[in-house]
Amino acid sequence: SLVLGQALLILLGVIAMAGAYPAFVLAGFRPVKVLKGNFNTAKHIGSLRKVLVVCQFTIAIALVISFMVMLSQLEFMRNKDLGLNKSQLMTLDIGNFKMRNLNPAAFQSIKDRLLAINGVEDVTRATEEPINDSGFSNDLSFADKKLSVESRFVDVNYLKVIGAKVVEGRDFSSNLFATDSVQSILLNETAFAKLGLTNVNQQIGINHGDDIKQFNVIGKVKDIQAYGFEQEVVPTVYLVADYQFHWRRNIILRLNSENIATTKSDIKKTWMEIEPGRDPIYSFADETFQKMNKAYETSNKVIFYFGSLTLIISVFGLIGFAAYSAEIRTKEVALRRILGATTANLLKMLNKDFLWLVIVANLLADVLAYVYMSKWFAGFAYRMPMPFDMFLIANLSIVVITILTVSWQSLRAVNSNPARVLKAE
Repeated sequence: SLVLGQALLILLGVIAMAGAYPAFVLAGFRPVKVLKGNFNTAKHIGSLRKVLVVCQFTIAIALVISFMVMLSQLEFMRNKDLGLNKSQLMTLDIGNFKMRNLNPAAFQSIKDRLLAINGVEDVTRATEEPINDSGFSNDLSFADKKLSVESRFVDVNYLKVIGAKVVEGRDFSSNLFATDSVQSILLNETAFAKLGLTNVNQQIGINHGDDIKQFNVIGKVKDIQAYGFEQEVVPTVYLVADYQFHWRRNIILRLNSENIATTKSDIKKTWMEIEPGRDPIYSFADETFQKMNKAYETSNKVIFYFGSLTLIISVFGLIGFAAYSAEIRTKEVALRRILGATTANLLKMLNKDFLWLVIVANLLADVLAYVYMSKWFAGFAYRMPMPFDMFLIANLSIVVITILTVSWQSLRAVNSNPARVLKAE
């Protein structure tokens, strides 16, 4: 909404400038001189024309650059490794509290029914959804360091199902569940770095009320971008502690289906049989991630539409200014043509003044866009470097548009018959 408001104000400003120009011109006419046939206002309004051209193009170029920079950041966000595979990753919310309290053996029958569905590749459980769902807070202690972390209670195959990677050490194992469930934990890369751990198989203390229980760090998990790109990755500990089964309120399914709609329908039907009387509540990781970025997608579209409209208004203004400039310099063009000036030389002469205006507008727009985009980038914990190549592309594009526009409007004056022009003068 903030971006929409800013873009609307900018557009209104451009429209106001475009509308104010003829008003200033008409207001500057003196009735006595007009009635005598003296319509020459070039000396009075030439500077105003130039100021308006610079202002309009500055705003248009700044919006174009902003659009291109925002688009680059969105592409960066879409393509960056999130630390998991969000494609076809479905989460089912367990509404029945008794079902949340099932131990692995009791949960296996539900898991088997879900695995029997065509398109369901694997099933696991966790306290939270993989994306955009915060876990419980705990305090870790290692040596003389203490760290507040997010705790996620999961089943042994959780990381495998969501596509996360253990970059050092090992994952939880069903064969070692007896020991993993009471004394083993996994830490993500951020927790490793903040605690100063250099390797796995270290003893870490976890606060449980007034007690501190010791756990062995069996592996390091690649950081997962669970909350998007606005905030830094949270230090996270993963546990399979057998006394916390009632906290596993999410069933997570890895799908491998060519027909997602059919598989989703079969899952809903099966879940209605497992938990009758309650419509299944589900989400997909890729859709959740897309919703997290929706505001940025909307802002980018707003900038694009308003930038395009502002640029069109500016180009039309340039067309009028170029036509007027060529008209008042018709005699000069005719004299230069007689003295041997080529078409290229004349077009260069007529383009020169406009190019200087556009160069000034480019410089002002670059500063404006850099300041605005720097503030926009400040909202991201993870971002790409400022893409200065986008500034250059936008600047060169506007220069080309200016040359083509002015040359097109100037060709009439350049190609006119010098003898006829001078005879009329």
